[in-house]
Amino acid sequence: MKTILIAGRKGGVGKTTIAVTLADGLARRGQSVLLVDTDPQGHCAESLGIVERDSLYNLLIGGAAWASELVPAGGPEIVQQGGELMLLRSSDRTSRIVAEIGEDGALAFVDLLHTINAGLLQAGRGIDTVVIDTAPTTSMLDALIWLAADYHLYVTRLARLSFDGLMKVSEQADRFSAMRRQYLGQQTRLLGIVPNQMNAKTTLHRHNISELDAAYPGLVWTPITQRTAWEEATSFGQSIFQYAPTSQAARDGAELVDRVLREIGGGNA
Repeated sequence: MKTILIAGRKGGVGKTTIAVTLADGLARRGQSVLLVDTDPQGHCAESLGIVERDSLYNLLIGGAAWASELVPAGGPEIVQQGGELMLLRSSDRTSRIVAEIGEDGALAFVDLLHTINAGLLQAGRGIDTVVIDTAPTTSMLDALIWLAADYHLYVTRLARLSFDGLMKVSEQADRFSAMRRQYLGQQTRLLGIVPNQMNAKTTLHRHNISELDAAYPGLVWTPITQRTAWEEATSFGQSIFQYAPTSQAARDGAELVDRVLREIGGGNA
């Protein structure tokens, strides 16, 4: 089981869209994927046409059985490819988890993922990849979530204020990566930075992509171009691969999935 955390410290950068696209795309490559929403806004469910629910809270605080909180989130074409997409939803009560979890709950999220994977393995198939969507605002919940991440993938817009958010999330990642090495003996790796909603016709975006490349050499991935299909897919509660499978947006999404697979390897950890 490999765990990828999608991070960004500015709202509106398209982080949830990237998380949903990656999870859905990996499932279409035959993987068993768990998409975990840790943002109280619950936008992963909305993006996939599913009703939001306090599933993360119910599992970590309410003592619910994991099997009762996981929902299938992929279409029949994913099953035809031998894949599976499951969603662990979030809603308002997610913001209360830290206040209610108690002093011994530092590894509760890590343990939850391993418990779900072990249960699925007993049922015949475990999780290949966990994709975690995170909130744009910093909270104490981050300490629980980031300890579970094998990989980080940052999403940013090509705007100066978004770059400021990128710097803050990089600093946060360094702190939690050090904690993960100390307490779990496990490494965390930065996969890369995804510039999102790029408009190559604007001088500002062309300038800022150059600035980003200079500041983070070798880490900036191919930008995701701004296209109407992305917003339309979200509005209709579908992934880009469901809504417009032959579109350029879907090809851009597939390139992102390909890059992730090259970086982490395609099989189980």
